[in-house]
Amino acid sequence: MSEQVSIHTSGEVVRPFTIRQSDEVRAQLEVLAEINGRSATEESRIALADWVTRAKDDPELKKRAAGVQNRLNSSAEVERKRIEREAEEKRKAIAAVLGDIGVTPTPAKPGTARGGKPAAADGNKASGTSVSGGASATASTRAATSKKSPARSTR
Repeated sequence: MSEQVSIHTSGEVVRPFTIRQSDEVRAQLEVLAEINGRSATEESRIALADWVTRAKDDPELKKRAAGVQNRLNSSAEVERKRIEREAEEKRKAIAAVLGDIGVTPTPAKPGTARGGKPAAADGNKASGTSVSGGASATASTRAATSKKSPARSTR
């Protein structure tokens, strides 16, 4: 579903924003709009813009905003640490299965794949990793794993 977008007479892009109001407030808004020679929509837009402007200067709002920002930063840090723990667990699991394969983990920078290479545009890993003979690393891992695993019966 696409959102309706239009251009206001001021030149700015505007989008629909539905507000449920009591009959009393709506009637008062319509009277104010008539007195001011504007539509109820324009009167609402002006009132909301004025409220937002005043709210930005409210010291109590700024204190609450700082608290929200601190919580967001803290949550992001907790999530980053969780991801790092999971990555370390996977590195240990790989080492337990394959032994030391001589690869040192390189932390990824934001917007890049591991090792600082630009992230692929299609969302896949920036690849190019191969082993001798052109086989992929995954294929060589499967081959190495299958050599270690006893053969299974297909019956």
